[in-house]
Amino acid sequence: MPPGEPGSVLRGASARATRLSPGRSRLSPGDDGQFANTTLDRPSAVVIRVGGAITPALLISTSTGVLSRRAGLAKSNVLRYFESREAVLLELLDAAWQDWLVQLDQDLSAAVDRAAPITSRCDRLAAVVAASLAAQPMLCDLISAQAAVLERNVSAQVAAQYKRASMACIDALGSLMRRCVPELGEQDAVKLAGATIMTAGALWPHTQPSAAMLAAYEDDPELAAMRLDFTATIREVVEVVSAGLLAGDGRRERSRAGEAAGAQRDEDGEQQRRPGQRGRHRVL
Repeated sequence: MPPGEPGSVLRGASARATRLSPGRSRLSPGDDGQFANTTLDRPSAVVIRVGGAITPALLISTSTGVLSRRAGLAKSNVLRYFESREAVLLELLDAAWQDWLVQLDQDLSAAVDRAAPITSRCDRLAAVVAASLAAQPMLCDLISAQAAVLERNVSAQVAAQYKRASMACIDALGSLMRRCVPELGEQDAVKLAGATIMTAGALWPHTQPSAAMLAAYEDDPELAAMRLDFTATIREVVEVVSAGLLAGDGRRERSRAGEAAGAQRDEDGEQQRRPGQRGRHRVL
């Protein structure tokens, strides 16, 4: 499958990411050529049961014992495969990342016409990415807690493995974005992907207000006006950052062209001066 085709970038993400345990769920092509998660071992089964038993809002604040009980597992069975609660959640984050990339790949393929004008493609990219992320509350919740919580109570080996896995997923997201807007180029597409995920992680908690905050919004219209909408904000960020990257690329191209023209002028001037210099030398 050529680079940039649907699904191909996800194969790269799966291949590059270093896994905590051998044989965990991978992205593998089905008979229809589409990619889907395939459960391969007990650690993956543990993650699936934990993810299916607890709502995103409870994941971060739940202890290993509660995670185990909610999933119908013994705590000892969970700790047989994972060194801590945070390691379980990092594995769940990785699985959620890959599930989302598969879905986003399909969503973008259906929604973005690659023959459309660049402004239209950028708008559709922003809209689809924002809506797709908003539909993944567990992923957003885990991303928002990754640096502050999930990477704190794990070994250096586990932390490094999941940082590499996250980087591979960012690369895959950048490739999906570049497939829609090739004008971004590889480097700027990865920048856009990173900015999108960093914004999502920071924004998500602010768009999930507590009961007290909801009551305050209801009582005070001025406060309610400050409430952020996750989907709208992510869409705006993707639109603004992509426009800025594209404009910056244009400035760099103009700068390089200007430098080349200046160098050519200097060379032409040097060549014009040389005959006169040779003549003066002969007179001397």
